[in-house]
Amino acid sequence: MKIKNKLLFFSIFILLLIGASALFLPKNNTKKAGIDERDKRAYGILAEEKNTIDTIVVGDSLCYTGISPLRMWKEEGISSYVCGQTAQRMTESYYMLKRALKNQKPKLVILETNLLFWPSDTEKQINQALFECAGYYLPVFEYHDQWKHLDSTNFDKAEYENKMNNKGFHMKKDCVPYLGGEYMKETMAAREVPRVERFFLERMVQLCRKEEIDFMLLSVPSPKDYRYENHNSVEVLAGKYGVHYLDMNLATKEIGIDWERDMLDGEEHLNAYGAEKVSAYLADYIVEKYRLPDHRTEKEYQSWDECYEKYVQQLESDEVRAGEKNEQ
Repeated sequence: MKIKNKLLFFSIFILLLIGASALFLPKNNTKKAGIDERDKRAYGILAEEKNTIDTIVVGDSLCYTGISPLRMWKEEGISSYVCGQTAQRMTESYYMLKRALKNQKPKLVILETNLLFWPSDTEKQINQALFECAGYYLPVFEYHDQWKHLDSTNFDKAEYENKMNNKGFHMKKDCVPYLGGEYMKETMAAREVPRVERFFLERMVQLCRKEEIDFMLLSVPSPKDYRYENHNSVEVLAGKYGVHYLDMNLATKEIGIDWERDMLDGEEHLNAYGAEKVSAYLADYIVEKYRLPDHRTEKEYQSWDECYEKYVQQLESDEVRAGEKNEQ
């Protein structure tokens, strides 16, 4: 009898969590609806039309400052979205991808590899993994503070409508030159990838294979974050999983990176002008390797041309303002 009572109590508890999760889950991808400021650009993918995104990028700030989907659109007609977050960890990348796959069927997933090398405390990482898992399957754990703002809209069906014109890219124009010289000095040494990161990388690869999605590893140019030791470790992982690895830190001359003009903060992130070059190079690479479709002539993608026009206006208007400041 005691066992039955415990099972009954546990069942009721789980049902209450499921009900609360359905109630507290944000019904839109806006800050007002409960989406954190850190997440709003990445969660913009939830507002994209169903099955229109061919390439999804996940990673930390290196991907959302370094990869411009609209430049890739202009170059090759690739429909892509950057689901990057500040200091995104592998556990977040994995569940971010699972959320995106509820509404999209991409042909390619790209992981920017810097998050594989974030300083790792195994216990904290395991706790975060449990939190991300709970937040994905039972959102009440992630959005429990929503009870403070409950109203009639919490009973509505989720309608994600807050689209991001730049498809997850953060357009930043500031320029602080990098003056540190060559940072990719060849060596046989390798930098360790922590166990939790390796575990979720394998889960992500398996998820993509299950969904028949190609997967690749990418390292965006960043003198602060990359050394040849990183390259060696990622190259081993790419070989283990049989996926392509593009390390742009070894191709900065081919890409055309100008360290005096293309850096945002002097050592870590590219600015928009550097991202333009990286994205054009990446578009050529993935079309060659994966033969993604060119959607530029398709009526269903007309809105992408409109987004690109706004993107160019934003880019050029900022250039004008920068010139005006320099003249003063």
